[in-house]
Amino acid sequence: MNRGVKGLAAFSAALLIIGLVFLMAGAAVGGMNPIAFGEDGFEIAFEGLKGDGGAFSRDFDDFDSIDADLGAYGYDVVLDEGDGFSVVGDFDPRFGPPEISVEDGRLVIRDRHGDRGEGRRSGGWMNLVLSGGGAFGWADYLDRYPRTVTVTYPKGKLFDSVSVRGAAARVTLRGLNAKTLEVSCGAGDLRYEGGDAGEVDVRLSFGNCRVVGVSCGEARFSLNMGALSASRFDCGGLRAEVNMGETDVSGALRGDVRVSAKMGAVAVRTSLPKNEYSYSVRTGMGEASVDGEGVPAGREDVKNAEADNHIEIRASMGSAKLNFGG
Repeated sequence: MNRGVKGLAAFSAALLIIGLVFLMAGAAVGGMNPIAFGEDGFEIAFEGLKGDGGAFSRDFDDFDSIDADLGAYGYDVVLDEGDGFSVVGDFDPRFGPPEISVEDGRLVIRDRHGDRGEGRRSGGWMNLVLSGGGAFGWADYLDRYPRTVTVTYPKGKLFDSVSVRGAAARVTLRGLNAKTLEVSCGAGDLRYEGGDAGEVDVRLSFGNCRVVGVSCGEARFSLNMGALSASRFDCGGLRAEVNMGETDVSGALRGDVRVSAKMGAVAVRTSLPKNEYSYSVRTGMGEASVDGEGVPAGREDVKNAEADNHIEIRASMGSAKLNFGG
């Protein structure tokens, strides 16, 4: 490559860098500008923060399942007992309200974050957001344009299935009864208060999970970074896996109960007596105890052939505590 070609390449690279700087400056001036990369190429919405937020409300006769896919943008989601079946919320005026329908008894909620308000969609597989104000700009954006979805249903309603998914969402469930429950969020928190579920599957990449006064069949919780807390929790089987964060589970824990943490303390308290369990407690780097008594070498295994229940606790870096009731 001769000197002239190298010089042209360097000059082109410099122009590209300058262009990106001006692009980010424009984002700072214009507000939060979504950028999409994907099937339809590269698209930037330069509308900026214009217009007022909006609200939506829909009433229905009935629905037996809930399927909510909230896309890449942050939502506050509440499923709560009410006087009837309805969906209400707030939306960003640039993107419009989510698409809401009932199909064969299934309530379907889909985010319309790809809609630019003029019938254009990005269709991209990855959406990025540039904010000149950084974290403060993002917080100001959410304050100006809250994105909320509240689903209400009569007290005692039993759903066949409930699924809530999103890249970022704060989910609150109150008095929810479902044969199957799935919550999957890239970043966000889950709070489940009072209810009865058959199978529970919760997956959070970044965020905390708190469960209070819930009964279920088998439950699985998988958290990459965040705390798991379950109190007055009755289950017929449990798999709880936390990579980084504290784990605290208490209640009537029956069946096969396995709780593990790679980095963080684990505390398990069951209301059932010790003679109804076989159990195994092990730590890699941290103290272990059973009913307040220290466990030598950080491990204790007790087999009970007559027991129908089993508890297994694993803590790689952190303490492990197991306490029995009765």
